[in-house]
Amino acid sequence: MTSIHPLEYLEKVIYPYSNKVELINGGTMEQQDIKFFFKELSNLIKKNAKKDYEQVKELINADTSSPEKYFNSFKRPLERTTGFLITKDFRHKPEAVFLYENYNFVKSSYDFLIKLHEGRACSADKSRIIINALTKFLKTGEEIKLNYNQEYTYHLPRRIFRNHKQIYEFFDSLQKLYYGQPLKYLETLHKILMTTKKEEEINE
Repeated sequence: MTSIHPLEYLEKVIYPYSNKVELINGGTMEQQDIKFFFKELSNLIKKNAKKDYEQVKELINADTSSPEKYFNSFKRPLERTTGFLITKDFRHKPEAVFLYENYNFVKSSYDFLIKLHEGRACSADKSRIIINALTKFLKTGEEIKLNYNQEYTYHLPRRIFRNHKQIYEFFDSLQKLYYGQPLKYLETLHKILMTTKKEEEINE
């Protein structure tokens, strides 16, 4: 493969195709091309990380004079480039695309509430189980059913996110929150709080 600056490669080779469904070789760009770009971009940034800040900023062509300019000059093109990889696989499943592209945000949101209501023990396992079940639902339409009849259930949520409705409602609210619409998220948080509060009152 011909040596080329990764940002130039992004602009001339990958970026023009990032908004299109019909890509090279009958629908998918060569994996070696994509791997080459990200490997070279990573190497360039690491190589120059110890140099002057302005050199690194110039290298990746990012305008940091304002959040908007940074987003438009660097983050948006990069997101559009990586985004087409997943949108090709889930063309008619926008919620699955959202989960894949915002995995850390979604998982940490479940994890935070699990820790808050159930403690830190096994919280990572519980949020992982939830995300896996949610992913399967978004990809196949199969309803989320956590198996509480198995021998060991320490890795399953005990007080919140125990069923399909609770898990999906919160995920739906996270999507709205991400795009600047917090009302559904606040409503869902209140519902979760009231559920656990009622449970505590019953157990008193």
